[in-house]
Amino acid sequence: QYMVHRFNTWCSWIVTEVLNRPTTTERGAVIEFFIDVCAECDKNHNFNTAYAILGALNHSSVSRLKYTWQNVSKRGMKIYNKVLAFWSTSNN
Repeated sequence: QYMVHRFNTWCSWIVTEVLNRPTTTERGAVIEFFIDVCAECDKNHNFNTAYAILGALNHSSVSRLKYTWQNVSKRGMKIYNKVLAFWSTSNN
């Protein structure tokens, strides 16, 4: 139960960090930062944190920010899509 609470706390914090930025450029930079953190967590087998970050980035309040996501670099989007593919449940 503690891990579920921690997971939800991380998700809420990340969503808040993204949404508190006043410009799309700043929000894009925060998203890219968390994409990099998520990739590092995956690499270091910290899967709970990686999935929490992915959950936050896929939260409806963040994922619908079309202009913000356009400010994420191609490198960042490539990493993001790679992480999404790793966590995909479609072939389960």
